[in-house]
Amino acid sequence: SIRLPHEEIGAIMAREWLKEQYPEQAVDSITRAILKEADSAHGRLLHDADKLDKIGATGIVRRFSGNPAPGYLPVALRKLRDDLRHFPAMYFPTSERLAALKKSFTREFLLSVTE
Repeated sequence: SIRLPHEEIGAIMAREWLKEQYPEQAVDSITRAILKEADSAHGRLLHDADKLDKIGATGIVRRFSGNPAPGYLPVALRKLRDDLRHFPAMYFPTSERLAALKKSFTREFLLSVTE
């Protein structure tokens, strides 16, 4: 079975769901943003949302629920630290504020599990 990147799956689903409700130009703009093919307000917003999902409580749950194999805990912690260390700049002020809160939460979590 072929696994598509999540951006491609999202673009396919968005096109299918939106094609009957919005003009083709709007649907194209949204799907290009999902595919990260366009530097647009939609693309910047999706970038921020995608990156914010990697830290904070949601990011922690994603990292720890991704692999139930024994010994995965150190790998998940390392990935979480890497996500935090390499967190990109946000495009919007609200995203920056949310990122600051989520980074703080993630740092506190990491400190609590390494004590």
